[in-house]
Amino acid sequence: MPISRPTEPLIWWEGGEILGGRDGQAGGTWLASSRDGRLAFITNFRELQSIPPAKSRGNLPVDFLQARNNAKLLITGSLSLFSNRSGVQKAGSQTK
Repeated sequence: MPISRPTEPLIWWEGGEILGGRDGQAGGTWLASSRDGRLAFITNFRELQSIPPAKSRGNLPVDFLQARNNAKLLITGSLSLFSNRSGVQKAGSQTK
């Protein structure tokens, strides 16, 4: 069953630092790059049950690209960044 979700085409975002398509519903992206050459993407993960209050995981690539010098901290930092996001699992977790 296809998922219908509004999207915006590949463009330079406001400020001209991120190039990518955009999720028209939640504002994130699935694939984007920064002007300085960093690339961020997420893969598709279909959940059997949705978590209603979950945040969109599409903001993870945006957060990474906007972090600039703090990218290492963003990646290795607090796992709370990934908590309560739809379609995100911690390494070693089990699917049900």
